[in-house]
Amino acid sequence: MRVREEGKSWYLEHLLVTLQQRETTEFLELTQSIARVLVSAYGRTRMADSRWHDSWEDATLLINPNGPLVSGGSDGDNGQTGRKLVMDYYGPRIPIGGGALSGKHPTHIDRIAAHATRDAAIRAVLSGARRCLVTATFAPNIKQPLDVTWEMEGRGTRVPPEFFMHDAMRERYGGATLRPLSRTALA
Repeated sequence: MRVREEGKSWYLEHLLVTLQQRETTEFLELTQSIARVLVSAYGRTRMADSRWHDSWEDATLLINPNGPLVSGGSDGDNGQTGRKLVMDYYGPRIPIGGGALSGKHPTHIDRIAAHATRDAAIRAVLSGARRCLVTATFAPNIKQPLDVTWEMEGRGTRVPPEFFMHDAMRERYGGATLRPLSRTALA
């Protein structure tokens, strides 16, 4: 879930849901059922809490963007990357990243985007920023980030948005072992 805060107002921008389904359940049936539940829940939330603005139609909803998920648990995509634990204990403002880095191919979006955001922050610092944190938000099977935010002190150069396109990151970093960046690597 991605929420934009403006003062005391909250705006739901993106909602991504990935749920396992039974093999006998049609994918379209599943997505329609999930959407109905979410529309109802969001309506009740807006009625109970005046901080929520925007109608449901203003949000982008992604449901199982990789397609049907029938194999879950320890034999499939178990989703145990720590997001739920971080939300439960720290809340949504902790910039820990959302995906696991270990055990994945170097060009998997979790790993390559973590490297690209670090690369972008280092480039900003090397070009004059005193401090920089770059956060990119991706969704499964979507080639461009949903959002890229920069928190920077001082004047540093920001890389263009195309820097974070999945294909561009794959080409730039390839399958090579990801090493720490240096001034010469960034030239």
